[in-house]
Amino acid sequence: MTTPIDITRRALLRGAGSGLGAMAMAAGEWVSVSSQADIESADRATERRELLSDPIAEKEELTNIYVDRGLSRQLAEQVAEELSNRPLDQLVDVHARDELGLSEIHAARPGQAAVASALSFTLGGLIPFLGLLGPFEGAARIAVIVGVTIIGLMIAGQLITRIGYRATVLCFCVTGIVCAVFVAWRWRTHIWHRDAQANAR
Repeated sequence: MTTPIDITRRALLRGAGSGLGAMAMAAGEWVSVSSQADIESADRATERRELLSDPIAEKEELTNIYVDRGLSRQLAEQVAEELSNRPLDQLVDVHARDELGLSEIHAARPGQAAVASALSFTLGGLIPFLGLLGPFEGAARIAVIVGVTIIGLMIAGQLITRIGYRATVLCFCVTGIVCAVFVAWRWRTHIWHRDAQANAR
């Protein structure tokens, strides 16, 4: 019989695990995106040095980029000339965007990525957690958790599809279920191993 104390204990344990997981995800995302931001900064610094050391070659490079995109040679030279007369900081932005594919809109932001990762992990972890709050035991609890998780995966898949990513609800659900089954199998193997060691003693 599940008591209110048992439910509270489970909620606290799951909440602590979810919090630690969110912190780990945020830290990993911070390190990853910070590395990307460092690479982008280094690329911009390299582009700045090249503009200062050889502006003519950089203007020719910009001209060739616009020619490759479909402009006539004459028009591409006019555009490159006009852009090359801008202040250095703006010119670095132009070369970073057109030559390297970097832009302020898509710039790496470690803090934003870390917060988004932590929130995604926490919200995703709350879905199966809801199945633990009910007065269910044994197979019934597992069935409720699985059912709630599948519904959550379907909703998440639908939202992602609506946002515009190339994913289907079925693909999203299958991927999530396979991962969940693998984790459950590993956890069950751990329990069996622990019980076997306890019985051996």
